[in-house]
Amino acid sequence: MIYSFENARSLIAIALIILIAWVFSENKRRFPFWLTIGALGVQAGLVLLLFAIPNSHAVLAGVTSAVDGLANAADRGAQFVFGYLSGGDQPYGAIAANAPFIFGFRVLPLILVISALSALLWHWGILKWLTQAFGTPHGKVFFGLPGNPASVACVFEALVRPALRRLAGHAELDRPRMPVRVTEPIESRSGRTDFVRCRLEWRDAALWATPAGAQVSGHLTPQSRAHALLVVPAETERLAPGDRGEALVLRMPNGSVG
Repeated sequence: MIYSFENARSLIAIALIILIAWVFSENKRRFPFWLTIGALGVQAGLVLLLFAIPNSHAVLAGVTSAVDGLANAADRGAQFVFGYLSGGDQPYGAIAANAPFIFGFRVLPLILVISALSALLWHWGILKWLTQAFGTPHGKVFFGLPGNPASVACVFEALVRPALRRLAGHAELDRPRMPVRVTEPIESRSGRTDFVRCRLEWRDAALWATPAGAQVSGHLTPQSRAHALLVVPAETERLAPGDRGEALVLRMPNGSVG
């Protein structure tokens, strides 16, 4: 490794940031020094792992080549579909190097490829395993939740809220659960418990559940409209109209009388 004044300047900046945080801390005696030292140790370990260990450069270069290959593949595919608009051979005597840069044809295809790859890794359960976690570092409980906002809301209601209430000493852990009947077909995947955001309405003294919209993990509108989370058990692949189920009630419908 090559050390220079740039390395020292970075270290001084880190120390200065920590000092400023300590100066403006409301309770300097309880400043998390050990947590700060641990975080710096993790960063130092990553630096050593990536740059100081023999052949680490080769591994880093391999990862870079894989990313570059994905980008090049997306670029070639876009050129096959859109031709010169995506940087391919230019008409009218222009060369590809001087092709106009059109975001929709040059960048958007790569975004779509990365999105499709992420969706595939999520479907296989790899991203779920990487993004969800639970532990007690330094005696403090933490929960690792998914990245999409609607998924966070569902996971919080299903797992985190009951855990926090248990830690607080409550006997009732879940929100109220009520029997419902579904108004339209609801598909599920066998082996996985699904929580369907739904709206509730009273019909003949019974609660009926209707999906509040597309059950997409990145869509917040169905979450804001939902009265409950319909629980679809892992052994159930489909609920038909009129089938009975159980809902985790977030709020009751306006004007309803339970």
